[in-house]
Amino acid sequence: MPHSSAYRSPPPALATRPSTRARWPSSALRQPLAGGADSAHPFRDAPEDSWATGTNPTVRSVYSRLLALNPAIKGHSANLTTGESAPEAAGHELDDFAVEVRKALQLRVKPELLLVQVIDRAMKCDGTTERNFADYGSRFSNALQALAQGLPNARIFVISQWGSLASYVNYLKGLDVSKRLKNAGKRPCQLVAAPSGQIVTSRVAYAKRIVTGEEAQLRAACAKVANCRYDGGAAQRIAVTAGDVSHFQYTPTLQGQAKLAATEWKAMTGFVKGG
Repeated sequence: MPHSSAYRSPPPALATRPSTRARWPSSALRQPLAGGADSAHPFRDAPEDSWATGTNPTVRSVYSRLLALNPAIKGHSANLTTGESAPEAAGHELDDFAVEVRKALQLRVKPELLLVQVIDRAMKCDGTTERNFADYGSRFSNALQALAQGLPNARIFVISQWGSLASYVNYLKGLDVSKRLKNAGKRPCQLVAAPSGQIVTSRVAYAKRIVTGEEAQLRAACAKVANCRYDGGAAQRIAVTAGDVSHFQYTPTLQGQAKLAATEWKAMTGFVKGG
């Protein structure tokens, strides 16, 4: 979920699981959101609340929806997320993704569906990100190719950034200034200025450029892999409301996780069924 100091939520995600026809376990590698974040403690995982592989009936995760179609996969989900949700972990999402790919390739029972969500952690926010899009794309593409080659029968679904920036800005505007200052600062991707508490238009534009640039790299890399599908920006079009965001302002509530699960389920259903 977007985050006022960096327009991101906890770390990225890679999740894996079998198709609705599969008898075998489903696995999930992820990095942040797919792993499930505890809305009361943003740097503590809550895997049961994951939109991808969680079991909380309030969320209705992708795994739970697949389970309803095929009860034989019960218990066959794995969450192989690596990395931290904390802002200081920003900029290391592709390192974590590479580790997760290696773990996925070592699974004894090979997954048939992998959900990949790498754009969902705090931005590095040092003014250099926009100069490294090509490198970002190359590293992601290499890891994705390794995943596809190592698991040739798996379908790979790549998730876009969760929540539209415009709706997140509206959410921030609805907060009292004192609450808005919680994640304020002076760095280029901190949307709220300190000490004024005002939303800085130029920083919003900067964050949008970063997300757009990274999304373009994910889309291009996925297009080169036959068994990969990008969600088409479905997650990024989600309209974020106050009920979707925890009081930490960047981790999703159960409502936020549920909204993402429903959105991605709709975006991927045809792909899972072979369409």
